[in-house]
Amino acid sequence: MARSVETMILAAKLLKTGIDPAEVFGYIYQGKAFEDVRLTGKLAFEARSAMEGKLLWVSLSHRQMLEVGAEQWETEDLLDMLRSVKQCKCVALFREESDRSIRVNLRSKGDFQVNGLAERFGGGGHRKAAGITFRDTGLDAAEKMVVDAILEALENGYSRE
Repeated sequence: MARSVETMILAAKLLKTGIDPAEVFGYIYQGKAFEDVRLTGKLAFEARSAMEGKLLWVSLSHRQMLEVGAEQWETEDLLDMLRSVKQCKCVALFREESDRSIRVNLRSKGDFQVNGLAERFGGGGHRKAAGITFRDTGLDAAEKMVVDAILEALENGYSRE
């Protein structure tokens, strides 16, 4: 509760300076490129599910990014959208970069932790947000390895080694 009070006090101080909340909101949440919105929608539609929605994931080839003109696409909107699914415990985004490396973004909610999973593959991060980079592994192979590891962790009720 103390954090909420502190947050509101800081917000009040900002408002006293004359800051415009609508302008700040617009800057943060309403400045996306149309291509980014299209790609987020396309990928949300193509997301896959396992274990009755506990795991949601999507893969994105470099070619797909080029097709919609979203070379520097921000992933957080899609990850947050998928993570908002009620029964979801973990989301994963597999993205092929221009150098053909594979970046994996992992996010979780509840008591499920993703940093241990990322560490298994040479990645790292925090309990709720972690990442992996594969350099000599294709998109399909990286997806299979990581999805299998997440499913195993979900089935066994753990995610930290």
